[in-house]
Amino acid sequence: MLDAVALVRLLPHRYPMLLLDRVQDLTTAWARGYKNVSANEPCCSSVLCALPSMLVIEAMAQLGGLLVVAPADYRRKTAYLAGIATARFAGVAIPGDRLQMEASLVRLRGTAGRVRVATEVAGRPICTAELSYAIFDLPRRKRAEARDGG
Repeated sequence: MLDAVALVRLLPHRYPMLLLDRVQDLTTAWARGYKNVSANEPCCSSVLCALPSMLVIEAMAQLGGLLVVAPADYRRKTAYLAGIATARFAGVAIPGDRLQMEASLVRLRGTAGRVRVATEVAGRPICTAELSYAIFDLPRRKRAEARDGG
């Protein structure tokens, strides 16, 4: 399980764009994590707000990016979202919801990866997407942090 402290070490994102609260499972083939939607989100300025679709995709992309660099050969690399092959939205997430995400690795070859991610709230589908990633070496400073564990 990866909490917020571990996620900050692994992802280049920081508040307010770090959209994963916790990664519950992470293997080389699949990952499961969640984001709690709060009324204090910068995008929620009214009582009747919903998490924007682009932020749902971004949360999914962050989980998929962790999955792409999970294999040992890719530990000193970082993944950048390169494209959205497909995305289907079936609902919205509102404050108080837990956006539960599951990602599975479709393909990983060289400097490219593809992940399929499904998102739901309390068993109700929100979005499914297939995301593509470009994989690069970590900058020198980040390589040292990854090697030293912090």
